[in-house]
Amino acid sequence: MTTLQVGLDALKTVQAVFPNAILAGGFLRDLLLDRTPKDIDIFVPHTGCFQPGTLQLVPMMGAAEYMEQTEVSYIWDVPGFELPVQVIMLCPGLDPVDRAKAHDFGICQVWNDGAGLEWTPAFDKDWSNRTFTLDHCEDQKEFDRSMRRYERLQEKFAGFPLVIPPQFESFLPPPL
Repeated sequence: MTTLQVGLDALKTVQAVFPNAILAGGFLRDLLLDRTPKDIDIFVPHTGCFQPGTLQLVPMMGAAEYMEQTEVSYIWDVPGFELPVQVIMLCPGLDPVDRAKAHDFGICQVWNDGAGLEWTPAFDKDWSNRTFTLDHCEDQKEFDRSMRRYERLQEKFAGFPLVIPPQFESFLPPPL
């Protein structure tokens, strides 16, 4: 089974419980850029009708990256796949596709809803230029988190420069 098929199978399993679930972010970015994904993130809308037991979910232990974000309600691991699978439930009123479109770097704004691959123009630009362009950032805390993510991703994407558009330059530290 291909790595992509593992992700699509995980998505199909989760969509049996959360029909509007999408596969988004790093898994697809990594595959499209010929890198090995470390895990599979599946974003789901908040729902009050979730039936425990219809999908085996266990609390995720290493969820700090997402739990510090205000748009995330819960994160669970889904056992039984070749790669770790996380189900990320968004806060009430947030749409998974809108969340994918708001990933911090353009290169991460790609998703699959089970019907096919979709992406933003920011993804297309970063993919073509082999860059990490900061595309979404609301405050200093988000900026700092994105810079930490970029540093971690440099191991996997050496040679992909960071691009900070003018609207985010105020978050940069002052020159020495």
